[in-house]
Amino acid sequence: MMKRKLIPFTLFLAALSASTTSIAASQEISKSIYTCNDNQVMEVIYVNTEAGNAYAIISQVN
Repeated sequence: MMKRKLIPFTLFLAALSASTTSIAASQEISKSIYTCNDNQVMEVIYVNTEAGNAYAIISQVN
């Protein structure tokens, strides 16, 4: 059985595509797309609220 490995950190940073939209001074939503060396993709949305809560939502996995 073959183990999945993440691409090296420098390539990971180059492949990472993130866009951030500031909704309010202390509330933020950002979306990141992570790619592994076998072309698997995971799309994650991060939400930071004014109350200090933080959430990560996996919106797509291929």
